[in-house]
Amino acid sequence: MPPSATSPAPTASRFAVAEPPRPAPRAEPAPAPATPPAPAANGRSDDRLAALGKLVQSLRRNELSPIGEARLFLKLMTEHMASIGDITAVTGRTKEQISRSLRLLGLSDRLRDLIDRGALSREQAFALLDADDPDTANPVVPPSGSRA
Repeated sequence: MPPSATSPAPTASRFAVAEPPRPAPRAEPAPAPATPPAPAANGRSDDRLAALGKLVQSLRRNELSPIGEARLFLKLMTEHMASIGDITAVTGRTKEQISRSLRLLGLSDRLRDLIDRGALSREQAFALLDADDPDTANPVVPPSGSRA
């Protein structure tokens, strides 16, 4: 007998095939961490920690001039990929103090030499950063040919 318009057509859902129960999914192990980047593999991470440790020791012993300190900050950032946050964490210095120290490296060679030799105090060095013309801002600064 042909299906009529009033009788429902057979559907696949009426004839469901019973599937055997599936076993519970096994927990897959967590993916292995990505291979560490080259800096960690070649000891650069340890180098950075050692360099940060040296910095703290030097700062505590007050061994560095403001220029020496700025050079060390720059070296940590460029060669050891330390961030200003890393440096602030180990030194207790603020980001502003570190930034001002780094700005000293932009002074003229003559002024950097005077600061490095101790002819200019830390306060005088930082005061020069705010001057319009640091080379002429401090009349106490001796000419480049004389000794302070």
